[in-house]
Amino acid sequence: ISDNLIESAGQGLLLTDIENATITGNQIDSLEANGIRVRDDISSATRRVVIANNIIRSNDTSNSNGEGAGVSIGTARRIDVRGTHLSHGRIGVLVEGGADNCLIADNDLIDAVEEGLRVDENATNITRRNNRT
Repeated sequence: ISDNLIESAGQGLLLTDIENATITGNQIDSLEANGIRVRDDISSATRRVVIANNIIRSNDTSNSNGEGAGVSIGTARRIDVRGTHLSHGRIGVLVEGGADNCLIADNDLIDAVEEGLRVDENATNITRRNNRT
């Protein structure tokens, strides 16, 4: 999924139960949810997803239902978020709910209202480096 302009009242992109995907060069403007939401409804089905060099704006600054993140990752494996500019929203990148073996690197997360990067206690093997928060 590359080089798209996505304007949405809900999730900009919802990626569920996918494998070997690349999301790059998109401009995503989400009004009331996450810019990109990666989740897994089938055990270990969502894996090897690269989210790179996107511009994401999540305008939801509410504090409910895990919404309002530029990128939200839950119960997925081997997700890379790199070189992405995330603006507005409650959280720049949210990693939660059993996410495993993810890389969050070289992102610009400085415009988040609440936190640039949040990794909850149920996420494992999360590598974070060179992010601006």
